[in-house]
Formats: sequence, structure tokens, C-alpha cells
Amino acid sequence: MASSIRRQRRNSLDKPPHISDVIHLKEEFIALYERHYHELQECTQVLSHLINTFEEDFRHATEATRIVGIVGEVTKITGLALAPFTLGASAVVADIGSAVAFGAGIGSGLLNFMKMHQQKK
Repeated sequence: MASSIRRQRRNSLDKPPHISDVIHLKEEFIALYERHYHELQECTQVLSHLINTFEEDFRHATEATRIVGIVGEVTKITGLALAPFTLGASAVVADIGSAVAFGAGIGSGLLNFMKMHQQKK
């Protein structure tokens, strides 16, 4: 439902700011910036380092999850392929491979969920 309050556009020519106020604010901003420049630079560098560390760790975790998933699938396929020759004993290996692949899938899903949640912020 639309608001019943009627908004009116302010015409900047109605009441222009005094130039002395603008100049004073500019000078104050420059003075504050120069006073806190080094602290701002340090904070920016710390934030940049934190972001880079997070991205690197996330990339490593994603790669590790993919590798574990591949190893699990290979183990499962190997166990199933060897089952007729080992009289079913390698079915246990296939079950372990399935569990590892399932765990990797869960880990990958959690990582993707966390990445999506992070991007929404």
C-alpha cells in the first residue's frame, strides 16, 4: 500500500548553503584526515590481510573437499570392481568410499552455503 504522505522534492535553490560553512567543513575534514591518516592506513591493511587470509583458507578448504570427494568415489568404484574377485570383502572398501564421498558432499554443501551467506552480507 502506498504511503499517504506526499513527498516533495527540495529545490536546492530555495536555501543554498553558505560557502563559508562548506569551506569550514572541508578544512575540518582535511585536518581530521591528515591527523588520522596513518591509523586509517593501518586499519585498511589489517582488513585487507584478514580478507586475503579468509579467501585463501576458503579456497584451500574447497580444494580439499573436492579431493576427498574424488578419493571417496575412486575408492567406492575400486571396491565394487574388486568385489567379485575378493568374494565380497572389498564391498567394505566400497562402503568406506561411499561414506567418504558422502562426507565430502556434506562438507562441500556447507562451504557453498557459508559462501552464499557471506556474499549476501
